[in-house]
Amino acid sequence: QAENGYELWLRYEKITDVGLRQQYKNTFKGLIVTGHSATLDIAARELSSGIGKMLNLDATAKLTPLFLHKTKLIKGGVRLKTPPPPPHSLIIGTTQSPLIDSNLTSAEKQQLGEQGYIIKSIQLNGQYPMTIIGANTDIGVLYGSFRLLRLMANHQSITHLHIIDAPKLK
Repeated sequence: QAENGYELWLRYEKITDVGLRQQYKNTFKGLIVTGHSATLDIAARELSSGIGKMLNLDATAKLTPLFLHKTKLIKGGVRLKTPPPPPHSLIIGTTQSPLIDSNLTSAEKQQLGEQGYIIKSIQLNGQYPMTIIGANTDIGVLYGSFRLLRLMANHQSITHLHIIDAPKLK
């Protein structure tokens, strides 16, 4: 069966190393999207699909995006109006979201620029292990999402992440 251009470029093959696949499963038990736009929807869909295929998740175990639109900032930490995201969630969004913004330093935010992104392992409120993909713009979040998927597809470690990439296009 022939593949289309999308499948050639964005091939998410099952990770056959059982130990690595389990490590990835333990790292991402939820997908939280802190905003809503067409671009964030695409990023969430790609992450859900790509991670699902690489980890061989069936429909019941697939990472279904949870969209959060409102959070309340308290003492530098974030308290959600709904229960906290499950530990080991992947949280994506722009710095417009207090959930993303409060987990980045000023220096990190300055490095991002217009299309850059950060992929960072954090402890939400000092106790919940999470991974964030943050950016100043939705397109930066999309770029960061593809970078995380590429790390996984190349069987690289996704623990203790701190990746900042800011393309210089102008």
